Amino acid sequence: MLANNGAHTFVSQGLVKRKHIMVALSTVLAGIAAIWSGVTYMWVFDAAREHLPPQFQDYENARYALDVWALQHPMPLTVQADHVRPVIGYVCMLLAGALACLSSGRADLIVFGCVLTSRSSR
Repeated sequence: MLANNGAHTFVSQGLVKRKHIMVALSTVLAGIAAIWSGVTYMWVFDAAREHLPPQFQDYENARYALDVWALQHPMPLTVQADHVRPVIGYVCMLLAGALACLSSGRADLIVFGCVLTSRSSR
C-alpha cells in the first residue's frame, strides 16, 4: 500500500512540474508575440505615415488615423499586408496569455483567461 502512495506522489509531482512548465512556456510565447507585434506595428506605422492624407501625416494625427486608413485604397498593398501581421500577433499574444492563465490552476487566473479568450475571438 505504501508503494502505491509513493507512486501517486511521484505522478502528482510530475503533473505539477508540467503545469508550471506549461504556464512558463505560454507566458514566454505571449511576451514574444507582444514584443514582435509592437515592433512590427511601429515599422508599419512609419511606412504608412507617408501614404496618409496630408492632414494626418504628423505624428499626433497619424497614430489615430492609421487604423482607419491602413486598409483603404490609397495605401499600398505591401503596407496593408504588413498591417495585418501585428494584428495576428496580438491575437496569438491573447491566446497564449489565456492558455497561461487557464493552465495555472488558480481560479482568479482561470476567469481572467476566459475573458482573454473571449476578447481574442472578436
